Amino acid sequence: MYPPPPIAKYVTPHGTGDHSGSSWSNAYSLQDMIDGLASNTTYNFIDSTFVVDSIFISNLSGLSFIGKGINKTILQGQSNPFDDDPFLWSIKGFDLENADNITIKDMQIRRFRGFGIRVDAASSNFLCLQ
Repeated sequence: MYPPPPIAKYVTPHGTGDHSGSSWSNAYSLQDMIDGLASNTTYNFIDSTFVVDSIFISNLSGLSFIGKGINKTILQGQSNPFDDDPFLWSIKGFDLENADNITIKDMQIRRFRGFGIRVDAASSNFLCLQ
């Protein structure tokens, strides 16, 4: 049995329209996406900078995170409220736990302390492309 075709969702930094993720004019915010992660879904990111601490993905499969290019779609860590030194920022990035068939493509992940992408031993078929 084949999995159903992937569902496409659209993501902007702060969301638009009704925040349903159904189109660019009704896009999820980054937090909407994180709160509503679902298996077998492609998340299309607009060309912008997204400020993020952690995108925790657990017990899901068949997710794709697709940007507009490494110089256009940027996931950037949050600053430490007590110090602007990027070396002191405390953030994680993508954190995959028991997550299978995950693709991250055409986005830059920067200013992360600890890791930008962490994949645990229970996850499989992870692909990261430029």
